[in-house]
Amino acid sequence: IAGDRAFMNKIWNAARFVFMNTEGIAPPETLAARHPVNRWILAELARAAEELDRTLDAYRFHEAAGGLYRFVWRVFCDWYLEAAKVLLRSEDAELVRETKQTLVFALDAWLRLLHPFCPFITEAIFAELHGKDAMLAGAAWPTERLVSYADEALRAEMAKVFEIVEEIRSLRGETRIPPGVRIAAVAAGSPALHERIRAHEAIINTLARVEGWRFAPEAHEEAQAAVVTVHDGRIYVPLRGVVDLDAEIARANKRKAKLMQALARCEKKLANPAFRANAPQHVIADTEEEAESLRREIAALEQTIARLSQAR
Repeated sequence: IAGDRAFMNKIWNAARFVFMNTEGIAPPETLAARHPVNRWILAELARAAEELDRTLDAYRFHEAAGGLYRFVWRVFCDWYLEAAKVLLRSEDAELVRETKQTLVFALDAWLRLLHPFCPFITEAIFAELHGKDAMLAGAAWPTERLVSYADEALRAEMAKVFEIVEEIRSLRGETRIPPGVRIAAVAAGSPALHERIRAHEAIINTLARVEGWRFAPEAHEEAQAAVVTVHDGRIYVPLRGVVDLDAEIARANKRKAKLMQALARCEKKLANPAFRANAPQHVIADTEEEAESLRREIAALEQTIARLSQAR
């Protein structure tokens, strides 16, 4: 119930954002977007609609609902809305107009797709989008008009762009770079990586809080920097002067030592035949799960320590 409530809040807040930024703009029947990010969300919509039709035709309703959940939350809200905020601040009036049209077009389409699963909230938002007399229950299913926006090559390319953002965010978290600090970054890789970053630099820099880029060939190695691997190369983030490396390594090692002690206790318990023979099955399962969780956290800390050590 808590998860479903959070999803309803996500839907409502996404719609509020769209309405706040697109006042007076009605969803167009068709859309000829030119910016890659706007074309990408249309391609993702086409893919989501196609997958929904396929799973509904096969009566796999749980899979159908899960696919829509992932699209609305992970694709539209987590990525497109964040990228759209950057486009809406552009000085290019035509791009701003296109982005506003894409926002309302996409909202209209996924409300139609989601309506069979969430009829009440989608009906309320649809009425606000089209007028109080509009009825989503009688609206056309959107798959046919979304087919023309399918673009698997663009979907694959934008996945690589967002991978760069995710990897830098992950590195920032692991090395405890303060959220307000904008970092320098070095892209060492093929021309494809350099072109990808240059083409989407405003979005990458905003979402990953990057101050600026240097571009280097694939063989380049950056001293005193943490590194992540992405498609077509590596991203280096110099850490000297950004974080207290010695203090962060000491903190990570201290945390790792505590986790190692906890893991040793779990493993000792699991290695005890008496525990295996006498403990309830759910207790054994919980202990095994705890041990596995500890192993994952220890592995993540070891990666953090290695990255911090590289930058010393």
